[in-house]
Amino acid sequence: MFGKGQTKDKKGGDVIRALGDLPPGAIVTEQALADMFNRSVSTVGRAIERGELPPAIVMFGQKRWTAGVLLTFIEKRLAAAEQEAKDKARKLERLGVG
Repeated sequence: MFGKGQTKDKKGGDVIRALGDLPPGAIVTEQALADMFNRSVSTVGRAIERGELPPAIVMFGQKRWTAGVLLTFIEKRLAAAEQEAKDKARKLERLGVG
């Protein structure tokens, strides 16, 4: 089953629109983020520990982010992964592999 804001794309993959649909200044709670990704709050916490999500601020005793911070973090991770793949391909090409 899908979390709130989560749908299937035409090829059957999960599409998480809710985060992208929010204004950049919208405050996102840990529970809301868990719901968007159809995960538990504890899974979100472990993702933070692994660096897959940015650290949150604590407001009123709960972890919170802005939508803009989350999207910027995800976009930077995607750009870094793309650069890493390009660097690896260049290295393999120099070594005559691939």
